[in-house]
Order: sequence, then C-alpha cells, then structure tokens
Amino acid sequence: MFETVHFHEWELIVDKQSTINAYAEVEYGGSRSCSCGDCAEYTRRIDSIFPGNVKLLFDSLGIDYRKDAEVTHIISDNNENYCSGWFHFIGEFKGESCTLPVNDSGYNLQLTDVANNFKIGFT
Repeated sequence: MFETVHFHEWELIVDKQSTINAYAEVEYGGSRSCSCGDCAEYTRRIDSIFPGNVKLLFDSLGIDYRKDAEVTHIISDNNENYCSGWFHFIGEFKGESCTLPVNDSGYNLQLTDVANNFKIGFT
C-alpha cells in the first residue's frame, strides 16, 4: 500500500511495508561488505552520521539506515572530505531530481541542504 511522505520540496510516494520487507532480506549494507578504511570508518560511526530529520525520513520510507546500497568517500577540489551514500525505497518521488547532465556523458549531483553539513537528493 502506497503512502505519501513530504520532505522539503519533494513528495515521496512509498510502499513502506514492501521497503521494510526488502531491507529485511539484506543481511547488511554495502559499506560493511567492503574492506577499505573509509567504509570501516563509516560503519563504525553509522549511528551518529545521520541527523535526526534524516533518520525520521528514512523511517517514514521504511529504509534501514544501517543497510546502505553503497557509500563512497570524496575529496573536493578545495580538499574537503565528504561521504556520499545511496539508499533505495520502493516507490517514486515528485520534485526536482538531483542529477544535472554533463556533456552527454555523465552527471553531477545538486543536493539540498537539510541539516548542518548534510545534503540529500533523489533521482
């Protein structure tokens, strides 16, 4: 059964129970299956990484934040460190996609600030 969740400028239409069931089938997130130091650090700090409003969003979508699809470490041009992660839910969203096409061969992400030092987007 689909329900609607509003978060900032997005309208998320989600089958929460199906999403919960899908996450229950996954033993652990992608970061935990990786042996690199960045993923080990992410896994160690996972309970303190997400702001409260994002944890509430994940809960309303049926997402288990401890079971990321993928996490990557990025160093920006001005030498700042970022962590980027992907999570999935069953449903769709209405609103602006965070992908910006680049030269017909890729894309950049334009994420929205939702907390101090935390951005999010949907695609």
